[in-house]
Amino acid sequence: MRCVRLLAVLPYEGLKELFLAQIKEFPEIRLTTVVSSRFNAVRMVADKISREKCDMVISRGGTAELLRKEFCDIMVLDIPVGFDDIFRAVLLAQNYKEKFDRLRKE
Repeated sequence: MRCVRLLAVLPYEGLKELFLAQIKEFPEIRLTTVVSSRFNAVRMVADKISREKCDMVISRGGTAELLRKEFCDIMVLDIPVGFDDIFRAVLLAQNYKEKFDRLRKE
């Protein structure tokens, strides 16, 4: 059986943990994860693929788009935004209520 080597460039630690939990069901996939902002993603991916071969990169949104442009010879899959992502953003926003109130007034 051929092993597929995936590199997941993820925006937050919780999504990384979700990937690591789910990948256990697929022994034919070797997953490397990186938590990175869009701004550091190109550098991090370049570093990872220079050290180890990668069949595919998984990322999301603007990061996936940026990686597609930069690494034309590697397939980049985009993870769509789902309800959990929106819910997480709302919960994070509640923790920063003061900042959002101040922005709303300006």
